[in-house]
Amino acid sequence: MDAEEQAEEMNAELLEAQEHRPGRILIVDDEKPPRQLLKQILQAEGHEVRDAESADQACDMIEEHSPDVILMDVMMPGRTGFELCRELKSRRDTAHIPILLISGLTDRDDRLKGIEAGANDFIGKPIDVRNVTLRVRNAVYSKHLHDRVDAAFRELKQLEELRDNLTHMIIHDLRSPLTGALGYLELLQLTAEDKLDAEERETLGSIYKIVDIVMT
Repeated sequence: MDAEEQAEEMNAELLEAQEHRPGRILIVDDEKPPRQLLKQILQAEGHEVRDAESADQACDMIEEHSPDVILMDVMMPGRTGFELCRELKSRRDTAHIPILLISGLTDRDDRLKGIEAGANDFIGKPIDVRNVTLRVRNAVYSKHLHDRVDAAFRELKQLEELRDNLTHMIIHDLRSPLTGALGYLELLQLTAEDKLDAEERETLGSIYKIVDIVMT
C-alpha cells in the first residue's frame, strides 16, 4: 500500500468516526442515470436529495432550497461544472456551501482547474458507493460545523449590541442626576474652596473630573 492509499484509508476512518447527520444534497448532472444512482445512494444514507440537469436549473433550486452540499458533474452543456463552481464560490450567499466535483477526468491539470474554481473535493467516475457516502458525510459535517460557528457568531453580535444599548440607556438615565451633582460640585468648589485644605481640594477636583467623564 503506497502513501496515497494509506492517506485515503486514514481519511476514511476519520470520516466514519465523525458525527453522521443527514443533510440537504443537490446533485447537478445533465445525464439522468448518474443522477438517479447518486440520489439512491444518498437517500439510503438518510439525506434529503434534489437533482438538477443543468447549471441554470441548479441555480434556481439553490435560491429556493439552500443545500448543505452540492455534487456537480464537470462536463455539462452550457455552463460547465468548473464555471458554475466558480460562480457559486464568488457569491457571498453560496460561497460557504461545499462543492464536490464529479468527473471521470483524472488529469492533474483538470484537478488543479477544479481547485482553482473553488471545489472542496472530488468524486471520480465510475461511482464508488463507499467513496461517495464518506465524502458527502464529511462535506455535510463541515457545512453543519460552519453553520454552528456562524450561529454562535451572530448570537455574540446580538449580545454585543444588547450590551451597547444597555450601556447607552444607563448613561442616558444617569445624565440628569449627574448634571445636578456636577452643578453642586461646581458650587462647592466656588463657596467652600477656602475652607478646604490641599488634600480635600484635590479630592473634590477628582470627583468633579470623574462625574464630568461619565457624562461625556
